Amino acid sequence: MTTPERVLRDFLENYPDEAINSIVKLANDRSLTWHKFKGIELTESVQKYTDFIKGYAEYRIDEIKDPKMDKIINEAVREKGNVILSDLFPENAVRYPEASQLVENTLQHISELPDLITSLQSGMMEAGVDQESVGMISELANQYSAYFQERVDSVMDTLLWASGYHASKILAPTANVKKPAPSYFL
Repeated sequence: MTTPERVLRDFLENYPDEAINSIVKLANDRSLTWHKFKGIELTESVQKYTDFIKGYAEYRIDEIKDPKMDKIINEAVREKGNVILSDLFPENAVRYPEASQLVENTLQHISELPDLITSLQSGMMEAGVDQESVGMISELANQYSAYFQERVDSVMDTLLWASGYHASKILAPTANVKKPAPSYFL
């Protein structure tokens, strides 16, 4: 299961400093100023998800009076979460100079997400919200994290191919192979 913490760990493992630096170099290449790549719309999607999950937590804290409605509300939120996920991170033509900002925003978001989830769950538990509703936050976060990682990985792969990072990794083993000395004797 993909959790927000795992998304952060995977991102840092899959995209070391060398990979990120290749994207920054690509973004700074003046010859690509007006060229675009197939990216994703990140800022609005992150805000939409954050508003949704915060709204759910606030609603559950404010409306803990009727325990009979808990299952119905949680099922409705689960369905709404699925609908929202399908609308998040649409493809977007992004200019290459904006690539490093996209990566920076992605890293910032995945760094802040675990703290957001923990804070929402803590607030709900302190208010006395039922455990199933508190667990719903984790379920929604895990679904979101898996989808987020899938969308971001495809964009990062595109950028790493465009920057030449993947090609240099593929060719690196052959670059260090010594050529045999020419034979002067036949």
